[in-house]
Amino acid sequence: MSSEQSVINRKMLWGVPAFLIMGLCAAVYLVLVKLRVENEIGYVSACNFGAKFNCDAVQSSAESLVLGIPLALWAIPTYFAMLVLGWFGLQQDEEGETENTLEKRISALNMLVLLGTLSILYSCYLAYIQHIKIGAICPFCILMYVAQIGVTVCAALALPNRFFDSLKGGLRDGLGATQPVAISALVFGLVLGMSMMWYDHESETTYHNGAQNALDQVAELIANQQYEKAVTLITPLTKRQGEYRAAAETLMMRAIDGQLGGTIESEPSAAPAVAALKAAPTTNTPSAGSTKPVVATAPKKAKTGGRRTDMGWSYFEVPITADDFVLGPADAKVTFVEFADFECAYCRMLSSNVKQIRKKYKDQVRFVFKYYPMDACNPRMGGERMHPDGCGTAKASYCAGKQGKFWEAHDTLFNHQGKNQPDKVLGYMKELGLDMAKYDTCIKSSAPLTRIRNDVRIAAQAGIQGTPRAYINNRLMSGAGSVSIIEYYIKHALKNPNMPAEAVKSVAPSVQMGAMAQGKTQKSSYWIDRYEAAVDKEGRAVSLPGAKPAYVSWFGAKEACEAANKRLCTEEEWASACTGAPAIDNNNNGWYNDDEIEGARYPYGPFYERGQCHDAQEILSGNPIRTGSKHSCRTQAGVYDMTGNVAEWIESDKKKASLVGGNFGSGEGAACNRRGTMFGPGISNNTTGFRCCADTQVKNATQSLSDLKSNQEILIGRPIPDFTIKTADGKPLTSSSLKGKVTYLTFYASWCGSCKRELPELNNWHKEWSGKGFQVIAIGVDRYEKFSKDFADKYKLDYTVAFDPEAKSMGPFNIVAMPTSFVVDKKGIIRHRVVGFKKEEVPGTKSIVKNLL
Repeated sequence: MSSEQSVINRKMLWGVPAFLIMGLCAAVYLVLVKLRVENEIGYVSACNFGAKFNCDAVQSSAESLVLGIPLALWAIPTYFAMLVLGWFGLQQDEEGETENTLEKRISALNMLVLLGTLSILYSCYLAYIQHIKIGAICPFCILMYVAQIGVTVCAALALPNRFFDSLKGGLRDGLGATQPVAISALVFGLVLGMSMMWYDHESETTYHNGAQNALDQVAELIANQQYEKAVTLITPLTKRQGEYRAAAETLMMRAIDGQLGGTIESEPSAAPAVAALKAAPTTNTPSAGSTKPVVATAPKKAKTGGRRTDMGWSYFEVPITADDFVLGPADAKVTFVEFADFECAYCRMLSSNVKQIRKKYKDQVRFVFKYYPMDACNPRMGGERMHPDGCGTAKASYCAGKQGKFWEAHDTLFNHQGKNQPDKVLGYMKELGLDMAKYDTCIKSSAPLTRIRNDVRIAAQAGIQGTPRAYINNRLMSGAGSVSIIEYYIKHALKNPNMPAEAVKSVAPSVQMGAMAQGKTQKSSYWIDRYEAAVDKEGRAVSLPGAKPAYVSWFGAKEACEAANKRLCTEEEWASACTGAPAIDNNNNGWYNDDEIEGARYPYGPFYERGQCHDAQEILSGNPIRTGSKHSCRTQAGVYDMTGNVAEWIESDKKKASLVGGNFGSGEGAACNRRGTMFGPGISNNTTGFRCCADTQVKNATQSLSDLKSNQEILIGRPIPDFTIKTADGKPLTSSSLKGKVTYLTFYASWCGSCKRELPELNNWHKEWSGKGFQVIAIGVDRYEKFSKDFADKYKLDYTVAFDPEAKSMGPFNIVAMPTSFVVDKKGIIRHRVVGFKKEEVPGTKSIVKNLL
């Protein structure tokens, strides 16, 4: 073996640790910059040299994270792994070079060249992102790039091999997991773990310190009447979840108060808004085109109550002033207040529905409009322009309102949504017959902006951060409610004008374990299970508290009820039990949940209350809870979990099979008037359950939870469930058809966007592997078979396609999203499950298929 001097240039290798130490210093500094940029409002680093060369801009961008971890943090363990490889390269036996030692050194340096080259290529991509997408260059990032180039060059020049031979050697040794590579990988993992622990600790510390400093600075700015600076500084903190958010929002409101020239109060006023409602005029018709600046006194802080939700306070006594645009009698029993943005699509939907309501209830309801444009004139947006024409349209409607044409402008601007550029808005205002000289004077005055910011301040008190939001007699009705839902709340308010802040709590009845509750329809009485049903080992439906509800199809639910000498509830019975009032088929179409609501919309009352029922989980990661666990989720008659948890099958006639009440992920949509029929009666997963009804009281077959069947939720490693359907060409397709070949089984629907990407891609898989013992089977589960067939024809699928409008085949697979696919081995065992279709997951799935082949 030749001497080391003739094989490896050891002197050149001393450049490796020098460059890596430089890179490590730069990486640690950038991690600290990111921590402070994200957590210290107003922080400016020493690496901020203006718009072009700015580490702060790069570190605050979304591109500075990979898998939720800062890029600079990834660099730290990478550089340590490189140091280990460089250390191996520098080693030399004291008694001379042996073949084993030399191989280790060359292996380590080959891997170092490969790793350095990959880091350089990635750095080129990052430099491109900085220059093109972010528009700023990070000087300390450049230092890291230089370090990576230096390390790679030193390692490459130290080796006797050609550069590309070193890359090949690095790839070969990396796959072979030689000792230097294995040890460097271990060091990478250890350093990454320690770095993340350090980062989490520092992140929490800087967050608390930054939040405290920001609050102190804003309080000082407000004391010095520097309100605009205060709003700009505090806005980011109001958008963060955490213990400082409430304090930030309080300071935000005080700052906006100051901007508006209003009185800042230390304690919220508990005075109700009734006096303000009666004092305001029926319509706003001040002198047209008034040129005097409006210095509105900010209304006193209103009383909030109920619960703080993501949509705002569930109860808020909305202040109404003489400057508000209102329509309806001053002494109306019901006041409908809408916070909206003329460029918000859901606001347009709500406006369209409210317009129909306005016509019907113009003499009974007072309609009030409040501005909340998601644009730069809204101080709470922090300069963000989500809807660039939001401010312009708000100002235009205000000035039209000053000439008595607000509601005409309101309808016009919503009708032209998306086409409300300034020149077009000017044309709309001319068409309304406005005095354009007065309009122009108004637009140029401070009055529109003052009014907008006053409404924004009120929205801040209500906890509103988006649109649309509506309050009916001070109770929150979020979202773009349908005409029937809006009318339901108005009717309720007309009967009960003084609606309480909290939901009305039902009294828990004293009942025997598993006893049914009696209900009444318009014509007869019936009995209904108090709890969602489980199924015992004999296949009978059992209603017990503390049980896990059964995950069943309509077929399974019907069979279990009948085995227990009961039946599935009719929609009339179910709706009557949930709302607490006999259901009425107002439009005489045979359904009870598609028109007016009798009784309460939710088991606990008319308004949605987050947390009352189990309905606010993520649909893909959540799960039902045991029956009766939510004591607040019950009707006055003591029937539990009628909304949320699992949606419940109703109707003994298969043609009317439906799921009602929503599930654990339905949110405020989990209501007594919720009915869904997206899939056929065979669908079964952790969102589908049931309860039974009967004409007479029927006792449970068992009182023991130990006698109940458990739900089969894990399919991986189990045989494929039994099913029998027919393919598109009429041939039978059963679970046994999948044996003998590796199968990719996918369930699709014509309305599914991801299916439109997955199914054509599977043509390529079929073409590549069909001759190697592989098959693709796609089952369309649209309720109307023609939709699934047209979909398959459109994409010219080359593999086996079947249609299952009843979703019988899909039921046993616990599917909650489209597409859901399964990789099945030659023995019929499920080996892999895929939900959705993501390009980044395709290589992994294909690898599993190849291994099985």
